[in-house]
Formats: sequence, C-alpha cells, structure tokens
Amino acid sequence: MSMHENEVILDYSVKDLFGIFIKVAKRDFPNFKEKTAVGTKVEKKVGAYSGKTATMTVEITDFERNKVYEITSTSPNGQVYTSRYEFEELEENKTKVSLSETEASGGIFAIINSFIVKYLFKKRINRRFEYFVKGLEAEAKDLIERRENSGRRKNEDDDGEDEVEEIASEEE
Repeated sequence: MSMHENEVILDYSVKDLFGIFIKVAKRDFPNFKEKTAVGTKVEKKVGAYSGKTATMTVEITDFERNKVYEITSTSPNGQVYTSRYEFEELEENKTKVSLSETEASGGIFAIINSFIVKYLFKKRINRRFEYFVKGLEAEAKDLIERRENSGRRKNEDDDGEDEVEEIASEEE
C-alpha cells in the first residue's frame, strides 16, 4: 500500500471551495444527491494511454458537507485507489485543504509498486497536486467574480420601483 499526503491553505471560504466539489460531483455522478452521497457510484473507462481500456468503478465513500469528500476507485484487477479531501476552516476566508491518496493492491507487486511510486513518482504526484490547486483556485476566483458581477447587475437593474411598490402596498 502506498500513501501520499499534500495540503494547502487557500484564501477562500470552506463553503465556496466545497461548493466546487459538489458541482464536480454532480457532473461526474449523475445520481448524486448530498443527503445520500455515500455509496453513489459510476463506471468509468480508463487506460487510453496504453491502447487498452478497462472499466473502473468510482464510488463516493465518505462525504460530510464542508468537511470531507472521499472517492474510491476500484479497477477490474482489484487495485483500489482512494482520494480523500479534508477541509478545515481556519478563518472566514482561509481554508486548509488536505489530500490523502492511497493505493492498495495485493501480493509482492504491491510492495514493489509502493517503493517505486514513493521514490520515483513523488515529483509527478506533487506536480499533479499543484495542478489541482491551481484549478481549484481558478474555479473559486471565477465563482466569486460571477457572484460579484451578479450583485452589481442586480444593483444596476434596481431602479427603486420595488421599494415604491412595497411602500404603496403598505399604505393600502
């Protein structure tokens, strides 16, 4: 079994960051519902790099709003990969995101694979995490910009007529 851990502190609220995970879950898991998230599964085709493809089962194995999002992927040959994202609100707009990735398989190859991954692919794993963080930050930035623009448009479109109508209905 091999395990890798990374963490980052981002200047966004836990609610905004976790909301991005929910958006992705709704896209990737057609039957996703927050209240019954754990156990939600999909089948995904993998292995296009080698010319062979296989179907992998991907399942949400832990979910707690604004705290934990965990998926477990199981390949046909029995390899199990788990990605666990944990969120900790440090301040109002400061959140620590931790990622733990584990890969489990049986036999002597598991020991060899664990060694190879730990020492030879560490840079690749760290680069993948950096890419994940950049994507998460870009999504969060876009979310906040859309929210701010929506608020501005609402204020620009508001010509005070609603207030006049409310006052008029109170007088009647």
